[in-house]
Amino acid sequence: MTKTRLAKYEKRLRYWQRQFNLMDHDLLGVDSEEIPDDPNQVVVSEIVVNNQNRWVKVRINEDWDGSDAELNEMAFHEMCELRLNKLREMACAEYSYEKVDEQIHIVIRSLENMVLNKGK
Repeated sequence: MTKTRLAKYEKRLRYWQRQFNLMDHDLLGVDSEEIPDDPNQVVVSEIVVNNQNRWVKVRINEDWDGSDAELNEMAFHEMCELRLNKLREMACAEYSYEKVDEQIHIVIRSLENMVLNKGK
């Protein structure tokens, strides 16, 4: 992943961070590194959130080579993850992580289809 592509991704992350009113979290930047795939899916990008200290770190798979539109979609997705992070923590206190994660991603996919017009 080139520095230019990382900078584009970070710019889109910051755009969606503002749109979701998440400025209370400090975005520490984006790292390009190998990210192991989940057993059920290929992981292209992921977010690490520290709610106590109010910071966010984003990683993108170093081998990924998608379009600018896909960069925007991933940035949107990761900021949705941040917006729903507290809900995930609360729900995981009562339910399994897998069940909560599945429901969170149903919401995120619906938002992606509505906002990013992916369901055309």
